[in-house]
Amino acid sequence: MTIAQLLTEFVETYGKNKWTYSTYTAMVARIQHYVIPMIGDINVEDFDVRSAERFYKDLLDQPSRSYKNRNCSRSVVREIHKLLNEAFNRAVIWEIIPSNKIVNAVYPLEEKNERVIWNEETIRYAIENCEDPLMSLAINMAFSLTLRRSELLALTWDDVYLNESPAYVKVNKIIQRVELFAIDDLAGRDIYKVFESTKQDSASVLVLKKPKTASSVRKVFIPDTLTETLIKFKQAQNELIRNTPGYEDNNLIFAGPTGYPTEPRKLTSDFRKTVNHMGLPKVCFHSLRHSSITYKLKISNGDIKAVQGDSGHAKASMITELYSHINEKDRINNTMLLDKMFFKNENNDIIERNLDNTASIDNPAQIAELIEKNNRLIEELFAKLGK
Repeated sequence: MTIAQLLTEFVETYGKNKWTYSTYTAMVARIQHYVIPMIGDINVEDFDVRSAERFYKDLLDQPSRSYKNRNCSRSVVREIHKLLNEAFNRAVIWEIIPSNKIVNAVYPLEEKNERVIWNEETIRYAIENCEDPLMSLAINMAFSLTLRRSELLALTWDDVYLNESPAYVKVNKIIQRVELFAIDDLAGRDIYKVFESTKQDSASVLVLKKPKTASSVRKVFIPDTLTETLIKFKQAQNELIRNTPGYEDNNLIFAGPTGYPTEPRKLTSDFRKTVNHMGLPKVCFHSLRHSSITYKLKISNGDIKAVQGDSGHAKASMITELYSHINEKDRINNTMLLDKMFFKNENNDIIERNLDNTASIDNPAQIAELIEKNNRLIEELFAKLGK
């Protein structure tokens, strides 16, 4: 069996049942654009670690499928390795090959760039001074409710419980642009609503669909100030609906001028323009979610499980590994507290005097008493440091 034949069967029997629309679309495209043209004719049993590593190295010289004047990125190489590794594991289960020879293959590492986030002053300034009410609300909700872009744009008014105390939103769907061929191949699985395309002969459509993971479905409480903003925004939107002929009301919070959903990439583009116009530090829209998690960790004294309830991460470790940005102000404060509590604490002088005294005492009982006093002082010192 060739690699092309294995991947065809793998996609048909495994991918269609396990992958989301975005994953399915990306995997099929990578197989067709990179894998089959380069190694599709090689027999599965002949493809070993050395073959895989040469392939990954050669991939970096291939033109990018998605971007002009760029080569295949290291992140794409990583995803292709994961795809091949998973397919070869299935081949072992299917008894096509005795073992997965590429499981230990090494692929080029990606350069990790730390994501820049806004501090509280910048976020407050952006919300209060943004000229576009829709963008101001988007920034506010993404930060306050720790929402992903796709979750934010999918919110409908029946997801928002403004009359409850406290008010809250239910995050239970996402909005996504999906290729038509993927909808056919996956039989419309997990799709709640398909929005008719505004362009003729479009190969993709916007859909409301089930979130990727069960943990993404969650309840997030709304701060009072945001509740008031949402009430006023709903009133203004109702006025727009009444005065706009042909308005198609899909009950979406972030609806366009005629009721059509807001494109995720349009929100990204509009946010970038807002940042430039306001002269704010350049961040991407998703950074608002990072800021949210960072400050919720801070104000909750590191209550990871509580923050995970808002963020919808499947694993708590993702919060600490990916999102726990270090606040420089806190680091400076910690340094000053350490200096004050440890090095400038009056207990230190007492401890040092007690240690000096032990050198001139012959009575073991007196020495033991001083050591016991020192131990109590040290315990008090570390108790203060822990507060």
